[in-house]
Amino acid sequence: MAIAIRDERAGDAAAIRAVLEAAFGQGEEAALVDALRASGAATWSLVATAGGEGAGDGASEVVVGHVLFSPVAIDTPAGRRHAVGLAPLAVAPAAQRRGVGRALVEAGLARLRAAGHGAVIVLGDPAYYGRLGFVDARRFGLAWEVPGHEAAFQALELEPGALAGAAGTVRYRPEVMGHRVRLARGDELGAIQALERAAAERFRASTHPHAAELPPLAVEELAGLRAEGGLWVIETDGALAAFVALTRLDRDGAGAGDLYVVELDVAPAHAGARLGAALLDHAGLVAARRGLARLVLRTFADVPWNAPYYRRLGFVDVPVAALSPGLVAMVGREAAAGLDVERRVTLARAIAPPRRA
Repeated sequence: MAIAIRDERAGDAAAIRAVLEAAFGQGEEAALVDALRASGAATWSLVATAGGEGAGDGASEVVVGHVLFSPVAIDTPAGRRHAVGLAPLAVAPAAQRRGVGRALVEAGLARLRAAGHGAVIVLGDPAYYGRLGFVDARRFGLAWEVPGHEAAFQALELEPGALAGAAGTVRYRPEVMGHRVRLARGDELGAIQALERAAAERFRASTHPHAAELPPLAVEELAGLRAEGGLWVIETDGALAAFVALTRLDRDGAGAGDLYVVELDVAPAHAGARLGAALLDHAGLVAARRGLARLVLRTFADVPWNAPYYRRLGFVDVPVAALSPGLVAMVGREAAAGLDVERRVTLARAIAPPRRA
């Protein structure tokens, strides 16, 4: 059986789903791949094909294997680091034990290395992945956020030293953890307003109780943000668990811009589940796809779950003198709403450009 490895193409989704369902005997992994693809969180997706005159003969080739790589975050005492997670890897039963899985992984690692990615994380059979260069992730001080899988949790440095000083907790994309990240629907704007109101109740016990009384984003504004691809939600068990509203702000007259976090809220029932951090990471993907270099936001300096929280996620302070006209306008909007702008700060997090060979 002649096997060729190539990038996933438009039109491969059904064949990939069939391979995943056949390999795992269920649809969970296929649903995960569909969700990661839909949210734009597939760092790299490769297929193995059999038949055809090389990889280009789509008329006669058959997809017999698939591997997907997606972003993972590493929370360290010094801040958030990033790597790539390998999952899932699947080979059709008829093509197993012929080196297809190994060929897929090796091709994926080569592409990631060439694109500048530093490290890959996997949860799988240590004997199998050990032959591909993976080692126990505990050697780097890494632990998965779900305990009980230590022996199967492994890492590989694509660049020597990439995981130096990265000791911390590895967090996969929300989709891997059973959540769904997607663009908001038009019929969800009222539910998003309700979620914002519920999350704001936390401010009643803070040094800024007035913030709990502010009206949520207007339906018209939410609709506009949604139309420009800037309204994302996390859905858990069919219900909205968190949302982020994003818009572009011009930074200077030369076309540079930032992606501004207009609002980020997590439903009280999901507080502490790190959904906010996950949505900020997703906002980073959105910014990178738009060619924007920073995520920026405005927040309270003296509220523990505001500025201190964002700084732990890699945001840094932007001096008042360095505010763009768009950010100055946001300060004015806050003042008009009655917020104490003297006790608020502007924070930014740099966004790396998309890494593709």
